[in-house]
Amino acid sequence: MTSSGFVLVVPFQLTRGRLEAKYPKKSFVRKSRCLNSSPPPPSCCCQNKLSNKTCCDRRKFLNDLVWTTKSVVVTSASYFLLGNTTAWAAKEEKQSVPAAVANQVETYKDLVKGYKILRPIGWNQFAGQRNQYDIKWQDIIQPLEIVMIATVDVGKSKSVKDLGSPTQLGEKLANKRKMQLVNATEVDCGGVPAYEIELKGDPIHQLVLLTASRSKLFSVTASCSESRWSNREKLLRTVVDSFVPNL
Repeated sequence: MTSSGFVLVVPFQLTRGRLEAKYPKKSFVRKSRCLNSSPPPPSCCCQNKLSNKTCCDRRKFLNDLVWTTKSVVVTSASYFLLGNTTAWAAKEEKQSVPAAVANQVETYKDLVKGYKILRPIGWNQFAGQRNQYDIKWQDIIQPLEIVMIATVDVGKSKSVKDLGSPTQLGEKLANKRKMQLVNATEVDCGGVPAYEIELKGDPIHQLVLLTASRSKLFSVTASCSESRWSNREKLLRTVVDSFVPNL
């Protein structure tokens, strides 16, 4: 509208021509995203940069970010699920050791033969001797105080129950070692049936654990002099009862 009150009508073709002159037609064509361009353009069209890399690396950056986030989530879940379970198991194991002997034993594991046991701290350790024992611990001051583990091959899927009752095996063992059978009972050994046999003689008192696992018969023997049995019984029973096969 002019100052005289008339409306100035501008032809459409003229307006279109001015617009095209100021904004060329190619400027209205949407540029292809730099993510799909190959090779990448010299200047990046992305305004929000996620890293110091060009926006052409944005897809890789986001992919790495997603996988990192997943890894953190999985790791956190594993910690709360498995970590707490491990701590609970360790707590249970620690609680099973009598307080009177808790500072006298430590865990020993044999991953090859598949067992673990609490061994007395400070005792000498000896390598196995054929047909006698696989491993032995002996007190430095009291040589009659010994803990040793021996194995004998048995058939597959064999249990200690297949070898006889606790009393039968106890009597055989007492006759073989020329000792007197005190007691023979069936116990649970980490989910595996086992026999605990107590023998006494002159001058030795023994506690023996028999169990079968992985086609082997395990024999755990803890002994000391008869005169010291009352003082060492709790320690030796703790060691024998801690034996767990089938790791």
